[in-house]
Amino acid sequence: MEEWRDIEGYEGLYQVSNKGRVKSLDRYVNNHWGKQQLIKGKMLKQYINERGYSYVALCKNGTIKGALVHRLVAESFIPNLEGKPCIDHIIPLRDGGTNNVENLRWCTFKENTNNPRTLKVMKEWANSDDNRKRVSEQFKGEKNPNYYKKGKPNLALARKVYQYKNGELVGEYVSASEAARQLGFSQGHISKCCNGGFWDYKKNKWINYTQCRGYKFSYKLLN
Repeated sequence: MEEWRDIEGYEGLYQVSNKGRVKSLDRYVNNHWGKQQLIKGKMLKQYINERGYSYVALCKNGTIKGALVHRLVAESFIPNLEGKPCIDHIIPLRDGGTNNVENLRWCTFKENTNNPRTLKVMKEWANSDDNRKRVSEQFKGEKNPNYYKKGKPNLALARKVYQYKNGELVGEYVSASEAARQLGFSQGHISKCCNGGFWDYKKNKWINYTQCRGYKFSYKLLN
């Protein structure tokens, strides 16, 4: 059975159901002639954002705001006793899931990421042609920090790299890729060293990485 509840902050204007539908309510507004006019309520059209989530447009006092449908359902029907920040689709939308209250739960960031179905969808998306094209376009040509044209780096985007040995500055390069090219080192290792380490997703922790072949690299000029 479908149950409707007021949306917090939009009482008397909009309601959301436990089935993931959102509707506006009948209400009176002042028209151009200053007279009250009845506006009939209706089901709101749901749009899909770039991450595949449904959202609706809510309007109050002339201000339009987008609201994720699954968050509206969870906030209206699922008590968040532990104050968890995320809402997990037990069966992800791309895997046939819905915004029904039975398919939602409050969770932590870690619980959300570790959902086996979520991991599967994320992996499929990362390896999809659409994502590969997006990444390719994002770092194509001069958008790439390591882009070179006629032997000159894109200085507007490149980050200068400093090389140290026993605390002394021994090298200076216009970018990590240029340092790797001249030294014969791995660009990835140099970048990790400049960042002080990297996040290991398999171990789910930060790994310190301070030296590469006995040298220390930094994006900043050390004192």
